[in-house]
Amino acid sequence: MALARTALYAPGDTLYLLGGRYRGTFFSILRGSAAKPIIVRNAPGQRATIDGGLFIRGGFTWYWGLEVMFSDTRRTSALSTSTGLDLPRAAVGISVEGPNIRLINNVFHDLGNTVFGGLAAPNFEMYGTLVYNNGWIAPNRGHGHGVYLQNASGSTKRVVDNVLFQQFSTGIKISGTSSASLQDMLIEGNTSFANGAPAAHVFGMEMNAFHQGGDGRSRNLVFRGNSFYHADGTAGSFKSGMGSIRPVEDMTFSDNIVQGVTAFNIPTRLRASGNRFTSGDKVLMNGQSLIEVSIPRGLPFADNTLNGNRYSIQGPERTPLYTSSPVPMNMTFAAWRRLTSYDAAGSLNVGKFDGSTVIVRPNQYESGRAFVTVWNWNRAASVNADLSRVLRAGDRYQVHHVYDVYGAPVASGTYNGTPVALPQTAPPAPMPIGWNRLTGTAGNDFNVYLVRRVP
Repeated sequence: MALARTALYAPGDTLYLLGGRYRGTFFSILRGSAAKPIIVRNAPGQRATIDGGLFIRGGFTWYWGLEVMFSDTRRTSALSTSTGLDLPRAAVGISVEGPNIRLINNVFHDLGNTVFGGLAAPNFEMYGTLVYNNGWIAPNRGHGHGVYLQNASGSTKRVVDNVLFQQFSTGIKISGTSSASLQDMLIEGNTSFANGAPAAHVFGMEMNAFHQGGDGRSRNLVFRGNSFYHADGTAGSFKSGMGSIRPVEDMTFSDNIVQGVTAFNIPTRLRASGNRFTSGDKVLMNGQSLIEVSIPRGLPFADNTLNGNRYSIQGPERTPLYTSSPVPMNMTFAAWRRLTSYDAAGSLNVGKFDGSTVIVRPNQYESGRAFVTVWNWNRAASVNADLSRVLRAGDRYQVHHVYDVYGAPVASGTYNGTPVALPQTAPPAPMPIGWNRLTGTAGNDFNVYLVRRVP
């Protein structure tokens, strides 16, 4: 079934979808131009839902504000493969196979592998999109990622200001075989949490907010201003270079907050600064570390730069970082800094971070819209958010928890320029269609909201 015929739409046109449910797998070959992209979006004030998959070819087309989901209730495959050929859901997602495609402010849920942006999608952008409850379970593990990326040099993939939670596997994945290229990507302002939660009661806390691996060349990956949350602060949250025999070259990792273990395997010219790393309220046991930087023996620490980072751990003071070069686990933070020359401007806090951190990301495409991520370190009942970069005095607004963006708001009113109180008791997490159990979802120490100006 074709979403549209290119003969009917010219560069610069907007295709409005009327409200309602569109069932089936849709193929789009719309092609705009760099100066005049074609835009596909909801008709004003209406909610268009695609119940099935979306395969995007063509080019220079923006898909904006759509809901794409799959209502089939089957979630279990008998095959231990990432294809799940015996399960309809495994074949349902958003596959981008054309240049200069943008996915903007959408809601993608209860699909299979959700968004795939591979080598056939140069200059792909996914922005402001809510991605949750995607994937299925197989005998070996949970399958299904929020977004899966590959990229060749010469173009840049941008994954910016999205919220991804409760996939059956990983939130954001960058991976491929030796023939794939994993280069030139910007991962900025995203919030990824509770991924793996639907499968965790079977396989344990397999909940990576981010995972990058495989043998494709990994180069020029930029991670900036993201929030990566794992309910178990001693388990893997951010993993880079896993299963790879090649170094990860020229990675920038700055101004992120990570709860859970962060692992950098074979980094070359890693630059990590301004980050906060925490184990939450979990105690690091013997043999555990908050940061793992696997530097092959004999290579100097100076090949990589870590500075200005803040660490928060529970339990006795110890170095927050393990390397395959000899760094004893029982070193003090000061001794570790002397040995490695890392984090001269960094700090270690034995105990939780204090207060709260509120991250407001105004939407670049729609004024009066923003995602707000709250790290509620002290588990306060309510936390104030400064929305002055999102709303103007006199604007009417609604705030929804991302667990229920189509339901009742958790806060609303007319903006008067003062901070807005956000309740930190979350509504129930949305249960995946056809599923009945979640493990390891976020508590009131971590919440995410969608702010929207309303008529």
